[in-house]
Amino acid sequence: MIAHLDAFDRHYPHLFVYLRERDEIKRGFRERVKLSPKQYERFWQQIVREGVKNGEFRPDLDVQVVSYGILGMLNWLYKWYRPQGRLSVREVAEQLTALAGVTVPAPKRNLTRRSGESMKISAFHLMPHRELPADFEKRYESVWVTPPWWELADARRVGQYYNWTLDELLYAAKCGFDGVCTNEHHQNAYGFMPNPNIMGSVLAKLTNDTNVAIVQMGATLPTSNPPIRVAEEYAMLDCLSGGRLVAGLPLGSPMDVNLCYGITPMEHRERYREAFALTLKAWQARELFAWNGRYYQLANVNLWPRPIQQPHPPVWVPGSGSISTFDFAVEHEVCYCFLSYSGAKAARSMMDKYWTVVTDKGREPNPYRAGFLQLVTVADTDAQAEDKYARHVEYFYHKCLHWPVQYLSPPGNQDYRSLVASVSNPLRRTEDLKQLRYRDFVEKGYVISGSPATVRDRLMEEVVKGLHVGNLMVLLQIGSMPHELTLENVELFARKVLPDLRDVWNDEGWVNHWWPERLRGAAARPPAAGVGASRA
Repeated sequence: MIAHLDAFDRHYPHLFVYLRERDEIKRGFRERVKLSPKQYERFWQQIVREGVKNGEFRPDLDVQVVSYGILGMLNWLYKWYRPQGRLSVREVAEQLTALAGVTVPAPKRNLTRRSGESMKISAFHLMPHRELPADFEKRYESVWVTPPWWELADARRVGQYYNWTLDELLYAAKCGFDGVCTNEHHQNAYGFMPNPNIMGSVLAKLTNDTNVAIVQMGATLPTSNPPIRVAEEYAMLDCLSGGRLVAGLPLGSPMDVNLCYGITPMEHRERYREAFALTLKAWQARELFAWNGRYYQLANVNLWPRPIQQPHPPVWVPGSGSISTFDFAVEHEVCYCFLSYSGAKAARSMMDKYWTVVTDKGREPNPYRAGFLQLVTVADTDAQAEDKYARHVEYFYHKCLHWPVQYLSPPGNQDYRSLVASVSNPLRRTEDLKQLRYRDFVEKGYVISGSPATVRDRLMEEVVKGLHVGNLMVLLQIGSMPHELTLENVELFARKVLPDLRDVWNDEGWVNHWWPERLRGAAARPPAAGVGASRA
């Protein structure tokens, strides 16, 4: 069925016209068709016959009736199937196969019989302004959209920030992290990587001798016109890295998409869904195709290069608790990554809803289909952690998250279900972060900070087990944290926390389908003894 649907998809609209008008086609043209309808029927009958013989199909089937029934379903595709629809070719085929009911149900696997895969832990980076003035949040309306460059930044100093960011991520790769994460934002001092793929290309080249994934969290689809630019650049990164790309395809924040790049809020999600479908088709199509969508019209889509990973790199969809994003992620079989600065305690109810969606849609509760971002700082003791990191944590929450609350939800940006959920969930309720201090952030779980034992235990209880996630991202450079202290934080986490988290899901036998296949069974190299000596 997949092959039939794939051919229909690739040769649409030609097959659409043929199936719709086939009764009117003249005999002379029919004779030029290499495979006649009768030959194709016999072909399907042979497939069903062999399936029954091999025990793959039920033994009580009438071969002719079943083959005619399958062909009836497939040849009716032209009535309803559209290439830019919400389901992929494979997903449609799986639905039709289930409806046909011809296969013998596979035995339920005993998940404890084989060893699973190690948990994947990645270093995330925002690339923030590290030296905003002490009274920034009093003098300026927002860190996002409107902060005046000429008053707050110097291009040469910002160049140093970018180089520090790359050095910190490369150091994380050297210390044994499984992945390094970049992300995209615009017109702000909170995190200004307007093109994460530039950063990703540097990381890909300089980690080519490692088992570290390049996790692009990522290039925002609705602001890329046409979105096949994202498909091209990601394919290029996958080639450059030797097949180590994780392709983050974010919806994008309202500040970036609506306020900075001018996308109408009510079109935001529709544009994203169309761009997502176009991107995945561009990666997989075997022939040139035309795209005639509502927002994007392209006469000739013929992607160069193509990614090494086939049919496409693993896809992660970042989000911040939108109910509709839960549905989208599960329906498209992608990893949902909750990017939150409020911590696992606040995220628990939202992630419970996500896992309810997973169950309701008949998917396995594989922890690797979920990711979570957590702010983390580590020192030898809890007291030392407060002494070293308190001012940088407060800088982040007081300055880097300083923007008018209305920026988060311009009218029309959220659909009805997500709007209801955001109002009813504590995660979304406005809390005056400027009234909180380091100990408040730690107590509430916004930041997990302390000794290696404290951090390890809280991560395990609150994040990994509490949220049931297999892909953990940790933000280790926070706010004004200087370069050397960031390297210290990275190293201590890698040596004394990370190793104890790796095997948490091993005895349950889950497979991480959302990680580059060549890296699934390979852990990143552990940090060598004394690795800190070479970090300068």
